[in-house]
Amino acid sequence: MRFISPDSFLSEKSLQRRAKLDIPIDFNDYPIEQSYIDALVNDGFTIITKSKWMNTIVIESQEDKSLSLLRYQFIKKFQKVWYKKEETKVVQNNDYNDISLTSQNSVETDKYHQLKMHNAHMLHAEGYRGAGITIALIDAGFKNTDKIDVINKNIITYRDMIVPKASEFYSTNIHGTQVLSVLSYKDDGEFSGSAPDANYVLIRTEDDTSEFPIEEDYWIAGAEYADSLGVDIINSSLGYFHFDDSSMNYSHSDLDGKTAFISQGAGIASSRGILVFCSAGNEGMKLWKRINFPADNPDVVTVGSVNSDSLYSIFSGVGYVTENIVKPELVGMGRDTWICNENGNLVQGLGTSFSTPIICGLAACLMQAFPTLTPKEIKNLMIVNSSKFSKPDILIGYGIPNVFFKFPTELDDKPVSCPVEYNYKGDNLWNISIKENLENKFPVYVVSTSGQIVMKDLIFKGENELSLDTLTPGFYVINVLISEQKYPKLIRVEK
Repeated sequence: MRFISPDSFLSEKSLQRRAKLDIPIDFNDYPIEQSYIDALVNDGFTIITKSKWMNTIVIESQEDKSLSLLRYQFIKKFQKVWYKKEETKVVQNNDYNDISLTSQNSVETDKYHQLKMHNAHMLHAEGYRGAGITIALIDAGFKNTDKIDVINKNIITYRDMIVPKASEFYSTNIHGTQVLSVLSYKDDGEFSGSAPDANYVLIRTEDDTSEFPIEEDYWIAGAEYADSLGVDIINSSLGYFHFDDSSMNYSHSDLDGKTAFISQGAGIASSRGILVFCSAGNEGMKLWKRINFPADNPDVVTVGSVNSDSLYSIFSGVGYVTENIVKPELVGMGRDTWICNENGNLVQGLGTSFSTPIICGLAACLMQAFPTLTPKEIKNLMIVNSSKFSKPDILIGYGIPNVFFKFPTELDDKPVSCPVEYNYKGDNLWNISIKENLENKFPVYVVSTSGQIVMKDLIFKGENELSLDTLTPGFYVINVLISEQKYPKLIRVEK
C-alpha cells in the first residue's frame, strides 16, 4: 500500500482533535486501497458506499453475481444488505416514524421548560451556548432548513450519503429539521435551542422508502465524513433492529454493544474523540420494547425520554443496568417537546428523537465552558450531576442532568439556592457547611470526571472539613446527598 499523508483524508480540525486527545492515526483511518475499488468497477459493479473503519464496500449489480466475488483475493466475506422489492414499505422501527405532533393529549408548557429542567437557561445566561463547538446531525432529511429563519444558519456543510450528488438536499424528510430546531433555534425570548451558537454539519443517511441493513452502512459512512471534518459531537436520532426482510433482523441477544454493524461503527466514532449521542428509540410500549442499535454501544451516550413532569415516558426504549454499563445513560424531555414544523412554526412533538438533541446541545455548552476536558470527561460530568446518579435504572438511567454549577474560575463562589455551602480554604482543603436540616449526617462522595468515585465519607450538620490532598490534580465533583437529593460542586485539585 502506498503512503498517503493523513492531511489528505482528515481535515486540520480533525487532526487537531486527535492531537489534543492523544489519539493516533491507525490503519482503519486510511482509505480503502484504490486498486480494490478499481477492480470491482472494471468488472461492472457499481460502488454504492464504503467504510474505511469497517473495511467494507457496498456494491450494486443488476444480477446476482455474488458467487463471482469469491475470486477476488481481497474479499474475505460478503452478504446481501439491500434488494429491490415490488412494493415500498413504510419504515416502522426508526425513531422519526413515531413522531406525534401537537394533539389533544399534549400538555402546554413554558417553551423554556425543556431547558429549565436541566438549569440550562442559567448556563446560557453565563454565555455558554455552544459557540466554537461543531455538531454533526446524522438524520433522515432536512426539509426546508434553508428556508426557516428561526433556525440559526451556522451550517458548515451538508452531505447526502444515499444520493451523494443530490441537488435538492433540503427537500427530503422533515425529521432532521425538527431535530436541528431543538438544537439551534434562535433565542427569541420565548424559546431557545439547547446550543443555538454551535456550528452544524447536516448528514442524511436514512432512506425512508425501505428498511434494510444498507442504512447501517450509510450511517457509518456519515460518521466517517463527520470525523474527517473534525466535528466534536454527533447527534443521531436514528435506530435499527427490524428490516423489510425479517431474515436480516437483530434480536435482543444482539444488544451487547458489539454485534450490530452500526454499533461497531458508533464505537469507532467514539474512539476517534467524538462524543456520540444516540436516541434510545420509541419502542417502550411495543413488542421490541428495548433500546435499539447503535444505542447499545457502551461508548455512546444513549438518551431516553421523560415527560414535562420529569417522569419516565412510557414510549421510551427500555435499557439495562450491569456492573459497568447503564443504558440509557441520560434523559431529556421527549414528550411535548417544542420543535419547528416545516413552516418554521413552534409545535410540540414526541419521541427520543427530540430528547436526544436537548442533551447533545447541553454537552456542547459544557464543552465550550470546559475546553480542557475530554469528551469522556464531559459525558461523565453530566452523569455525576444527574438526578439518579447514585441509583440508575433501566428506564431513565442516571436520570436528568443538571448542567449549571459554578466553574473552576469561580471556585470560591457559593452555589445558587443550595442548603450546602462550599468554601475553599486553600491547599486542597474544603469547608462544607450544612444548613438547618432534619437529618444529622450526610453521605459525601468525590467523583472524578472519568466517572469513578474516588472518596467517600460522612459529614454532619454544621461545619465540616474535607481534605482532597491525596487526590491526583485535576477536576472533580463533590456531591453531598441530603434526602436523596444531590448537591454537587465542581472543584479543582491543585498540585
